[in-house]
Amino acid sequence: MVKKNEKISEIKDFFKSNVNVDNIMALLELPPYNLVGIDNISTQILLNNNINSIEDLSNLSTESLPTIEDIPQNTLIKWIKIAKILKKNILEKAKTEKKILVIGLDNGGKTSLLDLLKNKFTMWKASLPTRGVKREQIDFFNYPIISWDLGGQEEYRESYFNKPKTNFLGASLIVYVVDIQDEKRFDLSVDYFERILQVLLEMEEPTKFVIALNKSDPNIIDTTKFIENTENIKEKFNQTIKKYKEIDYFFANTSIFRVETVINLFSSVLKRISETTEIIENILTEFAENTNLRAISLIAMEGLVFGSYYNDPNDEILLNNSAIILQMLESFYNSRGLTKEGLITHELPNNKLSIRGQFLFEFYSYKNIKSPVYLWMIADRFEKVDNYLENAREQLLPLVKIFL
Repeated sequence: MVKKNEKISEIKDFFKSNVNVDNIMALLELPPYNLVGIDNISTQILLNNNINSIEDLSNLSTESLPTIEDIPQNTLIKWIKIAKILKKNILEKAKTEKKILVIGLDNGGKTSLLDLLKNKFTMWKASLPTRGVKREQIDFFNYPIISWDLGGQEEYRESYFNKPKTNFLGASLIVYVVDIQDEKRFDLSVDYFERILQVLLEMEEPTKFVIALNKSDPNIIDTTKFIENTENIKEKFNQTIKKYKEIDYFFANTSIFRVETVINLFSSVLKRISETTEIIENILTEFAENTNLRAISLIAMEGLVFGSYYNDPNDEILLNNSAIILQMLESFYNSRGLTKEGLITHELPNNKLSIRGQFLFEFYSYKNIKSPVYLWMIADRFEKVDNYLENAREQLLPLVKIFL
């Protein structure tokens, strides 16, 4: 993957030195004086002619050039052409940048989910509310992702719609976070979601959604109230989304007190934006059918699930959550100086099944970090597995290397 500083180096010299070029899409909405060669007086003349941004400048035609007093036509043509080149490059670069939006009402737990993923969250110090937009590059399982955490307070929510291209355009996926315990604001949360959906459709921006039902804490998930809240909020979202065509979305239950739920959430995010997931899952399906497995998943040591195959969704949940916990245990053993195990097993004799994690290969992430990858399986017996392992290894390794 191309690093961020490499992507912006080609355009930063068009802008004055005090301009922050990290936020690629926001550059188009800057006033013209931010470009090298355009002074404040010329900018004011452009503003008086309703040319308020670099994008406005790029939308002008050199064929039917407007007459702007005090700005020579050759100069205006030059500025327009520069703005057009910038717009083309900015839009192309935005497409290569994996941008994940994390949105929802205030106090929903958006920042806590991200902090837990970055191993910064502690139960003794809650995250402060996000003020406005917090944009940062973070590592999702050793993959660089641009995370946009949009604060959920009312004063900020309204401001995002004033600059929709800056905040919503180019998102690979949106994680929409709902506080599953805040039933009094379910309707408000759905209304906010629908406004975002409408803006995306107006911009003709195809976007995938994960609706995270957050604060699904262990002490409440089996209560009648929690089950009622879950059914209620899902129904509200389903009814809203039904009004629009072909919206790609799914629900996920998350809790900061169950780290595996957060890891599974963001694994699902990466799988949704990867171009190789479908091929990986085709290979896993063939493997499972040849070996009579109930479920199979390809999982990196950090917890990223590259792909899965299963007949019963409960088997997938059982396998992936068990794998994440057992891999955490394996990482702890390694940190204490113990040798890495090539095979990790967990027996459930009363249930007549076994869970097995088979080390498959290692690959290097963009930071040159070595990451072990395991093939996790549920079955009554594994007698046929060894016959197909080498073939699976050869097919899966190149796909993992280009996962994002």
